[in-house]
Amino acid sequence: MPLTLHTAKLIADHMLDRTTWVPPAELWLALHLGNPTNAGLFDSEISTADTGYARAEITGKFSAADPLTGLSVLTDVVNIGPAEVDWGTIRYVSVCNAQAGGTMLFYAILSEAETIYREGQFQRVPGQMQLRFI
Repeated sequence: MPLTLHTAKLIADHMLDRTTWVPPAELWLALHLGNPTNAGLFDSEISTADTGYARAEITGKFSAADPLTGLSVLTDVVNIGPAEVDWGTIRYVSVCNAQAGGTMLFYAILSEAETIYREGQFQRVPGQMQLRFI
């Protein structure tokens, strides 16, 4: 799971004792039609204007990362939707520090793109989503 440039700098500066980084109090999952890149761009995120889309809070919904594999696994259900219009094909997800706006911390390509049509939803159950940090 690639870090955004913003997050990489925060961690590097913290490790080099240049600043103290305090992790965000909340984490939110966002859906993207295109690659948000390590610049952390939100221009490919699903629009919230009359679409039924809103980011899902994922604070505390992933396991601690395994020290050997870097793998963190979803431990709770995550739902986004239902869609009020066709959202298109979701190809990427990102983790942000705010319900709207904010800063993207990291992002990932889905192993399988998923098209969300009107009245559909993006849902993941425990074990169905994994984040790898190594």
